[in-house]
Amino acid sequence: MNPIEKKKALLVAGGEDLPAPDRIAQLLEKADYVICADRGFDYVKGYDFPIDRVVGDFDSSSRLGDPAYRKIWEEKGTSFESFPTHKDDTDSELALKILLDMGFQEVLFLGGTGSRLDHSFSNLLLLEAFSKRGMDVRMEGRNNQVRFLPTGSYVLEMAEEGTYVSFFTLDPDVYLSLEGFEYDLDRFHLVAGTSRAVSNHILSPQNRMEVRAEGGGGVYCFYSKDEEDT
Repeated sequence: MNPIEKKKALLVAGGEDLPAPDRIAQLLEKADYVICADRGFDYVKGYDFPIDRVVGDFDSSSRLGDPAYRKIWEEKGTSFESFPTHKDDTDSELALKILLDMGFQEVLFLGGTGSRLDHSFSNLLLLEAFSKRGMDVRMEGRNNQVRFLPTGSYVLEMAEEGTYVSFFTLDPDVYLSLEGFEYDLDRFHLVAGTSRAVSNHILSPQNRMEVRAEGGGGVYCFYSKDEEDT
C-alpha cells in the first residue's frame, strides 16, 4: 500500500456526541476526504461541502435505503457502498478499513460516541487497533477529544482553559512520565482500573510526555471539559 497524496480524512459516524455545528463546518472545509458511516451522513448532508463516500448497511440513516435519493447525491460526486446488515464489522470499522486501504495516515473521527455505550467503547478500541496498523485516528465530540499514543515521547498541545487531560491504558506493562503538568509523573506504572492519571492539566507548552510499553502498547489520551451552562 502506497500512501496517497491526500493524507487527512474525516470520518463521520452515527453517534450523537458531535462537535458544535460551526466546528463541524470548519472540519468539513479542511478535510481532504470525507467518508460517512451510515447515519453519519445525516449529520453532514446539510452542510455545503462535498461528501466523498458513504458506507454501511444503511439501516440507520433516514433515507439512504432509497436508491432514487442516493442517485441525487451520486450526481454530486458521492459514492455509496452498501454492506449486509449481518456482517462481521461495524460501519465505523468498515470505513476505517477502507481509509487504511486507500493509504490515509491521519483520520479525524466524529460521531464515535453516543447513547450506545457498546458502540462507544468499540469505537474507542478502534483507535488503538488502527494505531498498531500505522494510522493516527483521533476522535472528537462536543466536550472530548481522544487519541491513542503508542510508545514514544510527545509534546502535547496546550489545551484551552478548563480542559482536563487524562490518560488510560488497557495494556499491562505501560510506564508513563509527565513533565510540565500540574501533576508530573516519573515512570509511573499505569494499569487499567487506576484513576491516578485522571484530570490533569498541561502547564507548559514545553511539556514532555513519555510512554514506555512492553509489547507495543500505549495510552489513551483524553482532552475533556465540563458541559457549558446554557
